[in-house]
Amino acid sequence: MFGQRDSDAIVAFRMDGIYEFGGERYPFVVRKMRPQLFRLELTTPNGIMIQGYDGSRGWLTPIGADPLKGSQWMDRHGDSSMQRDAVLFNYLIEQGSDSIKMDPLTNDAGVPGVKVTLPNGGLVNYWLNPETMLVQREMKTDFEDGAVKFRTIELSDYREIDGVQIAHRAVGYVSGELESVMNLEQFEFVDGFDEAIFQFPGAPKLEAD
Repeated sequence: MFGQRDSDAIVAFRMDGIYEFGGERYPFVVRKMRPQLFRLELTTPNGIMIQGYDGSRGWLTPIGADPLKGSQWMDRHGDSSMQRDAVLFNYLIEQGSDSIKMDPLTNDAGVPGVKVTLPNGGLVNYWLNPETMLVQREMKTDFEDGAVKFRTIELSDYREIDGVQIAHRAVGYVSGELESVMNLEQFEFVDGFDEAIFQFPGAPKLEAD
């Protein structure tokens, strides 16, 4: 996936795009930085929704809320999902983690894949394109609203960014039903962000090492 790029030199990245859900289109920005820091901003007609992961716990600013007054820690299901995404993003940068277990898979059609077991017990299966060995399908299992939901994301439109192949289109399904479409408009590797943007609003800013 990383081609000839030295992953040790990758500190953070930002991606901008459009998220399509329920017939509406919402601009979004994702920022990711080592170690396991993650922030998503989704712009809607009624305000901005923010999801963050501070390295140990997920938090949420609901649409239109004042970040300093209306933000809240996520419930355990939301926190678990945010931890999974933060850890996976971190893994993509680190290309390895003692806390993540990987096992090879092959389906009945001979398509290769990888099963990833996360520190919180979550599982994510990645199925690869046999010719390019890039991820073409990501499958997760979530527990939402008292029920198990199977999430599948079809990845396509790979483009090379600074020597790295990045999927620019992701089509999401929940239990087989179309849920969303995400299209990246810009992706860039950066030197880093102010760590304060990943923290729960109002919490003390992290001290620099």
